[in-house]
Order: sequence, then structure tokens, then C-alpha cells
Amino acid sequence: DGVRTGRIQSSTDLATCIAGVAARTKRGIHPATRSFQALRIWVNDELGEIEALLRSAETLIRPGGTAAIISFHSLEDRLVKQWFRSSVMVAKPRRAIRPSKEEIERN
Repeated sequence: DGVRTGRIQSSTDLATCIAGVAARTKRGIHPATRSFQALRIWVNDELGEIEALLRSAETLIRPGGTAAIISFHSLEDRLVKQWFRSSVMVAKPRRAIRPSKEEIERN
């Protein structure tokens, strides 16, 4: 396999390599999960896309209008909260809606 030969040729090879040097989290999440998340965020420029949305939001939303911004991880959440603090928009944050056990099992 790729790990033994020193050539990473698949996502499985990369996950195996990461698992060999990193421990599982307390919740039992695979060590490569955060690495793959970081790669996805970088490849898709997810933080840049959120920043672009937030920059344009004040001109796109009419006075008295509403913006609903859903963040999926703490990096996005931080950007959104900072924007609301520095914006003329009024923030009305809601608590996160968590999926039920049944919804998690279905997905």
C-alpha cells in the first residue's frame, strides 16, 4: 500500500498515514477527520466565500430585511460573529439546532 512505499495515492493512504501519527479524539473520531476538513476548507476557499458574502450582505439586504447565516464549524462561526459585531446590521443569534438521534441515524 501507499503508506509502506512512501507514496500516498489515495485518501485511504492519507488517512492511514495520519492515523499512524495522531490519536483518536476523546469521542472516538478518526484522527484524519480534521485533516480532511482542513483540506476541504482550503480547496473550496470556504472562509473566503463567507467573507465575500458578508462584505456584500449590507448592500444586498434591504433595510429591515433578514439574513440567515448558517455556520458549520467554529472558523465560520467566528467570522460571522465578528461581522455582526462590526456591522450596522443587528444580530439576533439563535442557539444551534441539533439533530435528533433518529435524524443522525438516517443520515
